[in-house]
Amino acid sequence: MKIGMAQINSLTGNISFNEKKILEYIFKAQKQKARLLIFPEMTLNGYSPLDLLNKKFFLQQISRSIKRIHKQVPKDMTVLLGAAGPDSSPKISVFFLQKNKKIKVFSKEILADYDVFDEDRYFKRGKMQDNCFTLKNMTIQVLMCEETWHKPLLRYKKNPDLIISLNASPFSLYKDQKRKQIARRWAKKYQSPLIYLNSVGGQEELIFDGGSFILNQKGNLIHQNPFFQENLSYFDFPEKKKKNTFITTSRKKRDSIQEQTAKALIFGLQEFIKKNGFKKVHLGLSGGVDSALVATLACEAQGKKNVQLFFLPGPFTSRLSEKCAFKMADKLGCRLITQDIESFYLKFLKIKISKAGEKLLDITKQNIQARLRSLFLMAYANNHPESLLLGTSNKSELALGYGTLYGDITGGLLPIGDLFKTEVYQLGRYLKIPANILKREASAELKKDQKDEDDLPPYKALDPVLQKLIEEEKDPGNPFEKRIFKWLINSEFKRRQSPPILKIKNRSFDRGWRIPLSMRSYFPDS
Repeated sequence: MKIGMAQINSLTGNISFNEKKILEYIFKAQKQKARLLIFPEMTLNGYSPLDLLNKKFFLQQISRSIKRIHKQVPKDMTVLLGAAGPDSSPKISVFFLQKNKKIKVFSKEILADYDVFDEDRYFKRGKMQDNCFTLKNMTIQVLMCEETWHKPLLRYKKNPDLIISLNASPFSLYKDQKRKQIARRWAKKYQSPLIYLNSVGGQEELIFDGGSFILNQKGNLIHQNPFFQENLSYFDFPEKKKKNTFITTSRKKRDSIQEQTAKALIFGLQEFIKKNGFKKVHLGLSGGVDSALVATLACEAQGKKNVQLFFLPGPFTSRLSEKCAFKMADKLGCRLITQDIESFYLKFLKIKISKAGEKLLDITKQNIQARLRSLFLMAYANNHPESLLLGTSNKSELALGYGTLYGDITGGLLPIGDLFKTEVYQLGRYLKIPANILKREASAELKKDQKDEDDLPPYKALDPVLQKLIEEEKDPGNPFEKRIFKWLINSEFKRRQSPPILKIKNRSFDRGWRIPLSMRSYFPDS
């Protein structure tokens, strides 16, 4: 039996757009004589429509669309379509569509309720034992995303001939290996080949990487779809399970972590820009590594003609920064506009400051510069609504609030907001950012001879602690870790107002990060 795997890029909330694309895939699969065509979890409405699921009109749109698609399913094809439904108290469901036959519905029993997932809020639970069907003498078990990650338990006396896992699984580093490890447990336990189908595309901070695959009954990889692109592939299964039927595919060398990171961020940027109605991007190029990396990723994502760079020197901007900024722009082939902010800064200094404010005058002067730069960049955004302002803050800075609110923590997106500073350097080296940028000491250059290490611990000492506290979610141990943890908690006010980031880690400053905003840190002595 020929099975088609539609690794599809849905537009969340846009039912008519998704319906049209789904039908295009169905008709393509018909031409290839596929007998079963499968789509990922929640394909019709995208993952996840969030509070749209509380709107009756939205659920009605989904229902009407399923009926229209059902009518156009070819005579000799079965379609498994992921969508919310089938009623006003929706479940995460898969709709079994055959020509002139009643629609069957399989619904997800194990819901995801952690990190960015909030399925218990919106959906009712189904029953996994009902999610099985027979087609062309094959017994096929359907799993939906989170169900695959739990103990392999099908509640049947007889093993299925095929297991199909339909997913909307976001990308994070090392996750592909974990998916295959989990899927292998199912295949080996039930001696059944397994299709793992994943969606592809970007949705706000989430990046769905595709990478769908098939394992044989021994858990060996026999088919691999590409990552970060739509794909319609096919695989022929015998109608009765036979041992040693499937040949292991030749293994392609796995991408390095830097290559995975670069591909994910470039793809995530493309998706965020396109799906939010932008065509171009712009950003401030300071001569430092963060803005150089963001500019590089932006050019890879949109092309150099669609990237506008600004150099906005102030009273403390060094000649080295100017040289590095111009060299970076020249390397990328991007136009660089220079706008000196010093005269505007000096005018702001003439504003009378209260006696209480004089104590904080140094930090006030620094913030004025960052906010002036933001003023110019946002003015450009106003005059060029097709262009998205990209921020350049990294995860280390966001963790400790090392940035100016409404200043450099400004923009529509922070592409490197999930990379620690040391990781920024690593990716910068991989993408061949000029050595004079990579070697110079990090500095905001908001006062004379300023260095990041004047205010922060060295990044090589700081970042491993931040990784422990944030990504590994461990408690602070020694006094240094406790100090950093307190700093992390007290920076939530700034973080809550920062732009969205592109999520590439298992624990990020995104919708899954939920630290109380109004609290005072408390550290017991014991």
